[in-house]
Amino acid sequence: MQMWWGYTPAIDFQEYLIETKGVEIPVLNILVVYGADARHILQTVAKKYRHPRRKINFYVVEPLVDFVAKQMLLLTAALEPPHVLGLQEKARLWMEIYGNLLVRPSTVNYIVQKSRQLVLMVTDESYLDFRLPLVRLNFMKFKELDALESIFHFWQNNTLFNSVFMWDIRLRRSLGVRYDHRDGVFDWDYQMQLKPKPGGERVNYQEYKHWRETGVAFTWIETENTEPNLTFASGVSAKGEKLVSLGYLGDIMNGPFLGFGIESEDTDMLRMSNGVCMKRSADIMERNLLRLFYEIEQGKAYEHRAGGDEEELGVVIREMNKLDVAKAGDSVSPRETGRDINKKKETYSALYIPKAQVHFLPCKSLNQFPQTSKFQNFFNMVYISSTAVKNFGPHLNGLIQENASIMIESKKYIIGIEKQEMEKFVDSVNELAEKNHWQLHVPFDPLKDNLALFKK
Repeated sequence: MQMWWGYTPAIDFQEYLIETKGVEIPVLNILVVYGADARHILQTVAKKYRHPRRKINFYVVEPLVDFVAKQMLLLTAALEPPHVLGLQEKARLWMEIYGNLLVRPSTVNYIVQKSRQLVLMVTDESYLDFRLPLVRLNFMKFKELDALESIFHFWQNNTLFNSVFMWDIRLRRSLGVRYDHRDGVFDWDYQMQLKPKPGGERVNYQEYKHWRETGVAFTWIETENTEPNLTFASGVSAKGEKLVSLGYLGDIMNGPFLGFGIESEDTDMLRMSNGVCMKRSADIMERNLLRLFYEIEQGKAYEHRAGGDEEELGVVIREMNKLDVAKAGDSVSPRETGRDINKKKETYSALYIPKAQVHFLPCKSLNQFPQTSKFQNFFNMVYISSTAVKNFGPHLNGLIQENASIMIESKKYIIGIEKQEMEKFVDSVNELAEKNHWQLHVPFDPLKDNLALFKK
């Protein structure tokens, strides 16, 4: 299974910086291992105004170039200037790209247009410096850059990606004989697995069930999702003159709700009534993204101005139409004709983020780190996702500074994880820490805490 999104809420890395008294940290070098979706990067950038001014370098390792491509698009959308995208439009567009297998026609047009620009960024370093100055690809291998270019070309025009059919195939293979009774399976997973977890009740059952059935997590009353989100295509490769993919190989159990949709600084978004959260996870995520994008643009705290009918409606779930898989090619998509795309280079730059840089590293970096001598004793902060714990070898410990903060993501939100599997995960975390002489900085409860924080 591929990780198109993370399974814990977004964090501001600087909140977990272990500072030594009297020692200033003018530059923060953060190694992000299998972060999946850039949520922590965006959250950290948005909250820079809360901390002392310092340069922040993110060094990102992903297992596949597919995730690098998706994150480049998410960063591009997040950093669009106000004259291109307004805050609410940007938030909803970003949510669709991030978590919906089917999107609005306007969203797929945006993906197609930006994929052309991303091709130009990958093939022209000077254009990348101008159009998306936050990102650097100079550490990546030529083969990986070629793969990125192929992925972006695939997004521009492809008639072979029937996302509805692919989702249904995944469901049938996963559920087997339970497929015809899948509503009961979805209800069990929600009531017994997701809802009891801290914040899990903030994901509304109807939106969770709809996502399990269709792959569409975020909906609004006035919109309809009819086009396939090609950014979920895995394993893009050339077959003759065509580009083909292995289909959708991502998550079909947990959902894209956890990164931004279960916690909020705005307590009104978390109000409960009769045991039910008055807002959907989609509403919580939209508010959080409005805050995040505003703070990135303005460099100051966001204050929400209440207004409009939606403030009083409470939980609103519109009727979800069932998708006919047999007619998916007619009603949903693959597109039969090419789309008109502007092949000219865009002449505006993304929002400038002072004193910040995102470097994507080669996908094999955990086995063979690039320019090892340069990175010796280099990182003063490391983030390791729960899926990367077994891949983080002791040879990488020499890249981490003394007194560095090391964060390891918990598996507490994973649906279907058995008690024995959780115990094995905790043992793996403790074994990794022991081998590298990391000290637990604060007590860690894998069933309650989002991450374990260690100090080297």
